[in-house]
Amino acid sequence: MKIDVKTSLFFPWTLNVMGIALAFSAVVVIFFHFLIGLSLLIGGVLIFTTHYRLMIDLDRRVYRDYVWIMGIKHGKMASFEKIEYLFMKKSRTVQNMYARVYTTSLQKDVYDAYLRFSETEKLHLVTRESKRLLVKQVESLAAQLGVQVIDYTNGEGKIR
Repeated sequence: MKIDVKTSLFFPWTLNVMGIALAFSAVVVIFFHFLIGLSLLIGGVLIFTTHYRLMIDLDRRVYRDYVWIMGIKHGKMASFEKIEYLFMKKSRTVQNMYARVYTTSLQKDVYDAYLRFSETEKLHLVTRESKRLLVKQVESLAAQLGVQVIDYTNGEGKIR
């Protein structure tokens, strides 16, 4: 059984929206300047279709964490013995903004999901700012894989 899921965007969502707008505007431009319109269309489609994916073949016991670019898969296959569980944890990100006379730091909590293959091997799946959205995505994948989800976001492991 093969499972192939989109894990996250490659570009920030704002750039994806711009890619969609670029593709739509290219449709108009293509009637006036074919080559310019075609290049805008290709660029827009490239931007909004590029994303990260994870393919797991449970029968062959291999997985592929890859970038999907207009149908082309970039990533290497790796094997695993078994999938133990999925887990989530909370992290804090810090972004520093510098100006000439002051520095500002923005801190926020984000939630990460990982797939544990063995004690030594884990795979980062996705980072979300909303725990609710992460839980929804992770529980869907866990149901397909037939594994449990362990929530470490509050410090201790709690089975969901």
